[in-house]
Amino acid sequence: MSENTIIELGLNDIPDLELLPKGEYELEIVGKVQLFEGESQKSGDPYKMLKFPLKVTDAELRPNTPTMYHTLSLPTTGDDKDQKTNKLRRLKQFCDACEYDYSAGGIDPTLFSGLTLNAVVDQKEDDVMGLINVIKR
Repeated sequence: MSENTIIELGLNDIPDLELLPKGEYELEIVGKVQLFEGESQKSGDPYKMLKFPLKVTDAELRPNTPTMYHTLSLPTTGDDKDQKTNKLRRLKQFCDACEYDYSAGGIDPTLFSGLTLNAVVDQKEDDVMGLINVIKR
C-alpha cells in the first residue's frame, strides 16, 4: 500500500495569465525568431515566414501576460513583383520599429532577440487559442 505525497508548490498563489488591454506598449523580442518554410495545404503555394516571440517590457505586466507572436511573410518564388515588394516593405518597417540594422542588405534572425519596439496591441479571437493579443501596427 502506498501513501499519497503532496508536494507543496503554492499553486493557489500563482495568478492566471491575462491579455493586455488594447493600447500601445513597448514590446521586447524574446527567445528565438523562427523561420518556417513549406507549401500551403490548401493551394500548394510555397510560403516562407518569420515568427517573432514578443513580451511586454513593463515589469508589472510582464509576468502575467502571455507571449504573443508576430508573423511576417517573406518573398517566395510564386510571388509577383508587387507581392515581393509588399512583403519586404512590411519586414523593413518591422526592422525600423525595433532599430535592427539591415544596411548589409539582409537580416540575421538570431540577432533580433532583446530588441524592443513600440506597437499597438489588440485582442483577436483565434480558432485554436481563443482570445489572444495581436500587433495591429
